[in-house]
Amino acid sequence: MFNRFLILILFTSLSFSAPSFSYSYQLRWASGSELNEQQLGDQTLTDYGFFENLVGISGYLYNDWFVSLDIEYSPEPAYGMA
Repeated sequence: MFNRFLILILFTSLSFSAPSFSYSYQLRWASGSELNEQQLGDQTLTDYGFFENLVGISGYLYNDWFVSLDIEYSPEPAYGMA
């Protein structure tokens, strides 16, 4: 019973706090050639391309709390481990 009351108070306080959120979406795509320099004078061109989707959601809860969520989908991510 106490848990239900606590959840009710939480949702009620969030609804009256006037939260503000923003949303951003970026689609990046490119293809071309990349110059590889393995030794002095030995330069080769290889095909290069990437495709990634970046989604960002951020906002303020109350006056002191800032919440941010960044999501990325790509074959080889730009952020984090591959």
